[in-house]
Amino acid sequence: MRDPYAVLGVQRDATPRQVARAHRRLAKRFHPDLHPDAATLREMQRINEAWQILSVPARRAEWDRLHPVPAARAAADPG
Repeated sequence: MRDPYAVLGVQRDATPRQVARAHRRLAKRFHPDLHPDAATLREMQRINEAWQILSVPARRAEWDRLHPVPAARAAADPG
């Protein structure tokens, strides 16, 4: 699984509302009803997988625990 934050295009400190907005925006853009090709379907699956992780606080905390930001990147990324 790719980094769910990268998939949705949000920072690690994004609020639940920001995560929801990003998911909604991408779902509208890549919805298979609008674009019924295989590539769009795969992208929508990635978007939904990211949403399933980041929309549930316990899952999000587990992802963050298992995938810490490297110290150099954390220092360079102001948030």
